[in-house]
Amino acid sequence: MHAFIVFEGIDCCGKSTQIQHLKKRLENDGISVLATREPGGTPLAEKIRTLILEESLDPMTELLLLSAARHEHVQKVISPALQQGKITICDRFYGSTLAYQCYGKGLDPQIAMQVTNIAIGPVRPTLTILLDIMPEVAQARKANRAGDDNNHYDDKGLTFYTTLRAAFVEIAKTEENWSVVNADQNEDFLANEVYEVVRKRLHLNNMEVL
Repeated sequence: MHAFIVFEGIDCCGKSTQIQHLKKRLENDGISVLATREPGGTPLAEKIRTLILEESLDPMTELLLLSAARHEHVQKVISPALQQGKITICDRFYGSTLAYQCYGKGLDPQIAMQVTNIAIGPVRPTLTILLDIMPEVAQARKANRAGDDNNHYDDKGLTFYTTLRAAFVEIAKTEENWSVVNADQNEDFLANEVYEVVRKRLHLNNMEVL
């Protein structure tokens, strides 16, 4: 089977960790899984990622750079993996564009989606999991993470991330196939909840996987 699963949320909500937990559990079920990320996923897209994170850019410039990286990523990684029958798990997709560039930086959502639709073509997530966490908790996690890569978004204050968190919650209400999970809980408990959400949404509970 194939499916496209996206994890969204503010920084330090636990996306990377939960993606690895989910990947391992699905592989233990005999399912072929590819994990990737945005911006990034290809050598070119990773270079664009560095530009976006190192420089504070105009939101339209960010949108165009992100969309170039996203198109490259979809064409060279996501679509081929789906065609091969893999469950593809991505750390961020266009939900982050709506949250960061539109709600966070004031870009027109209609313009953002017009450009995004060109970049991604017919590819849409089967399921988007929003790891919802209060900004105060996320910032405390950030402060305790030694050796974490810094970027210009780290200079944004609590107000910015409060706006982002509210944006993600609002997007989850309007976009199709989003599931909101409380990320302020024990890592293993959260992994179990995410796994059950995926199995239910993909109808894996009664399916024999090979």
